Amino acid sequence: MEKKGQFYLISAIVLGFVIIGIVSITNYIGKDANPRIEDLNEELKIESRSFLEYGLNNSLSDSAFNTNFGTFASDYVSYVKSEVDIYLIFGDSSDLTVAGSQKEAQTVILAGSGNTTITETAGEFNQNLNPGGSSIRLYFGEDYRDFTLRNGKNIYFLLSEELNSNRYVIVG
Repeated sequence: MEKKGQFYLISAIVLGFVIIGIVSITNYIGKDANPRIEDLNEELKIESRSFLEYGLNNSLSDSAFNTNFGTFASDYVSYVKSEVDIYLIFGDSSDLTVAGSQKEAQTVILAGSGNTTITETAGEFNQNLNPGGSSIRLYFGEDYRDFTLRNGKNIYFLLSEELNSNRYVIVG
């Protein structure tokens, strides 16, 4: 009789593990996570840090910094190949560059002391402007994100992608 009870106990434990395994696999497969945009986020953190370190270590002038940022932005946008919408922000409270690329036409506005339309079309864009303050808001389509411009050079990025009818946005 005791062996019969042990058999049922072991069967119940095995059945429990099988059910937990099936539920876990179903949850894993059903995730809406987007590893590509996460990978780009990590990549951009490293690249932007390296960009700033290079400029500071080589004592680049403001114009050289801006030229190098234009090259960096153009190269990175070409590398991403329009897989995601990318918005790069570089500069300080008196001289700011907003560059990037978007897959579909939508209005991008930078709001500082006033509103400046960056682009309304699909494709690459690059614009220099004076935000006129230490805080800005970047509108992209119907969404927006706020940024604070600290003393010295600032570099921010925003990645946006629509996947399975969900919009994923990462700010760095």
